[in-house]
Amino acid sequence: MTGGVEVQVSEVVRIVDCWIRDEGSRTPGFAGAYLRAGILELPLSAPFPSWRDVDVCIVTTDESVATRENEDVPLVGCFLECGFNHLARYRVASEILSSEISSHLFHDAILADPTGELSSVQTTVRREYSRRRWVEARCAAQKQEARAWLRLASQGEIIGAVRAFPYITGAIASSRLAMPTFRRCLARAREELFSIGQHELYEDILSGFGSGLMRTAEVESYLEAALRAYDRALQTCRSPSSPSLRLHPCVRRYAAEGALEMIRQGLHREAMSWILHFHTVAQVALEFDPPDENERAILWPEYERLLIALGLGTPAALRRSAERATILAERVFRLVDDIVSQYAD
Repeated sequence: MTGGVEVQVSEVVRIVDCWIRDEGSRTPGFAGAYLRAGILELPLSAPFPSWRDVDVCIVTTDESVATRENEDVPLVGCFLECGFNHLARYRVASEILSSEISSHLFHDAILADPTGELSSVQTTVRREYSRRRWVEARCAAQKQEARAWLRLASQGEIIGAVRAFPYITGAIASSRLAMPTFRRCLARAREELFSIGQHELYEDILSGFGSGLMRTAEVESYLEAALRAYDRALQTCRSPSSPSLRLHPCVRRYAAEGALEMIRQGLHREAMSWILHFHTVAQVALEFDPPDENERAILWPEYERLLIALGLGTPAALRRSAERATILAERVFRLVDDIVSQYAD
């Protein structure tokens, strides 16, 4: 997968499986591992772009490991975003079925299962996944997150606006038994809403986010600015707080190519959620290790330009945007409830 060459998903899974066996299994309290997120939705014969990350979760009995933040792990041929979780959580099937974890275990996700407990809960997940009570619970979790982020946005916190829409759209995905996604959250909402004839609601979601009227060239300019900020953050940030912001050359490539993929697919308006996310990451990192005043005079106005374009440029604008997004979210959630009511319990 190096040099931009694509290989099949099956080869990527083999690479990750080898890493789990040789390195991941050395994690203190190691009790299993499984794949997460987008790779699970691809056929094994599908090509896998070398810039994409592979999400994996290591399950452990060690409390200190289970609470670690996600780690980026570069491998020969791909890179992992490695998360951690405690084995005890998988012993309660109702907790798994109520969470996004079930959308992973519903697929052939398990890479290692020395205790057999992951396979056991997977059997339950596959049997119960589409029951109304669990779909409703998973949607409720997405709604709760969305409302919490919108409250932050209404208080003038920009991170609330950055994080709210992936959960608003995540509720749509969950209601349709699909896997919520972060990078392609708006694209996933488009797919699901178009399939049930909700074109107008989808356009309203894009408008509520702020990218509904954007053109391709405009989005490309925001991407270029975001990458300039990210590159500078890579060069300058050395603070202990910075690692949690995912500053790494392989993540930079994922950020850039992930946005470009959507733009090339005609999903430039949808790409803006991802661009806003990683430009914000870069800007926050630069606050930990600020560049000199001359450089700041260039980088900050570019971020400010992005915020203004999305209707988030001042605290007052951010609050107004949050109010509109909250009304929109409740409209989306009413549709979600209607969809969920159709499942058998």
